[in-house]
Amino acid sequence: MLLVLPYTLSYGALRGRRGLQALRGGLILVAYRPIWAFTLVAIGVLGAFAVVATAGVLAPVVAPLLLTIAATHTAALLDEIDARQGHR
Repeated sequence: MLLVLPYTLSYGALRGRRGLQALRGGLILVAYRPIWAFTLVAIGVLGAFAVVATAGVLAPVVAPLLLTIAATHTAALLDEIDARQGHR
């Protein structure tokens, strides 16, 4: 779930999908570029360490930052997939 959840949320927001459709989109994006998913998990782990080290001061900053990075990755992946399929 750590790999798929950020991409599922981002895919759902960008494409207007909900539920299983968003989960399917997130799974496809993780399968398409798994290294990006692992990178996002690593950034999340580093962010969690930063939150713990600052006694929770950075908590309001880390989650939005992580989701912003996920949304940017998702948009880039969707553009790449659309370009390969000739949709744009």
